[in-house]
Amino acid sequence: MEKVLVFIINKDKLLLLLGSDKDPQFHESFWYVVTGGVEKEDYDLEDAVRREVFEETGLECLLIKDLDWKFEYESLGKNCIEHAFVVYTDSFEINYNEESIDYKWCSLDEFVEQIKWYYDKNVLRTKLEPYLNVDERSYKSSEELLKERKRGIATGKLFMFFFLVSSFLAGIFLTLHFTKLYIEEDFRTKNFIVIDASFVSYSPYDNDTYRLTYKYNVDGIDYKITTNGGYGIIPKEGSLRAVKYDSNNPSDSVFAGSNNYLPFLLMGLFFVFGSIVIFLGYLETRNYFKNFGFSIVGMFVGFILLIGGIALLVIWYLDSNTLGRLLDFYKFWVLLPLFWIIVGINMIFKSVFSNKTEKEIEVKEEEEEDTSI
Repeated sequence: MEKVLVFIINKDKLLLLLGSDKDPQFHESFWYVVTGGVEKEDYDLEDAVRREVFEETGLECLLIKDLDWKFEYESLGKNCIEHAFVVYTDSFEINYNEESIDYKWCSLDEFVEQIKWYYDKNVLRTKLEPYLNVDERSYKSSEELLKERKRGIATGKLFMFFFLVSSFLAGIFLTLHFTKLYIEEDFRTKNFIVIDASFVSYSPYDNDTYRLTYKYNVDGIDYKITTNGGYGIIPKEGSLRAVKYDSNNPSDSVFAGSNNYLPFLLMGLFFVFGSIVIFLGYLETRNYFKNFGFSIVGMFVGFILLIGGIALLVIWYLDSNTLGRLLDFYKFWVLLPLFWIIVGINMIFKSVFSNKTEKEIEVKEEEEEDTSI
């Protein structure tokens, strides 16, 4: 568990908070500084510092300095890494929360003397001394830097939102448009006659892929059909593949089980589901689904992989017409959709049960803390 430890400075004074004796670990009141855990919604450690300082004191951070100093220890059964920071402020007015019962601004000597510190206080003094009596102008100007950072984050979020909405809408358009064309093509060829065609040749397509040419015979006349897209596999000469042809015009043919518009339809679905996954992932990192009993993103991605793997096997089977031809043509590539299916099932399982276990652990820890209080 990552935590932050914050020394708050105003000119030559440091802030001490008198903690409540209801502390679940120490059960006593003592002078200390702002400290707390990094939350999921925190953008980074500095965000955690700003949040903790505001929650525990009501102060705004004008400048944050990373002391490049951290402590590792165990607290309430958790392994913690605590990062130390210095924060500058220009206000002496404190609005502390229920974790504290009093506060005071101290000189460095008084601060070092009264703080409850488990390490070498001489090191503490040496670390803090260079940060006192800093010219206010050098950190008040950092308000502009903070504003710029917030504007940058807001701009990034706006760009991400625009990108996701654009991708989603483009995916919806592609899906609807090519679904319509897919259905029309399927309707046009539904009365075509199925016949076996044999592989005869291939030609380069793109990036080590090839267009494959097959030959079929109708009433003693040979006809040829070539794949629209490229294949990374070159089948054996004479390998069979089912095609469908128009009885009134045998040269008008398509591969059985395939559709010219299927790749574009799948691309549309990729944009739709891809943008949804990214959006759900963002919401989950911001803790919007913390009350759910399972991982939304894991569940969603798992279902996509499961359905995608099954769909790809079905398409390949329809394309090959028999299981034997499917295995003969695609060979070890058949393992790819099987891998998707296995990973999808595993993600669904882990999303439900792993997340549920984590939830139970959190509840148990909260109960232990309540009991200790």
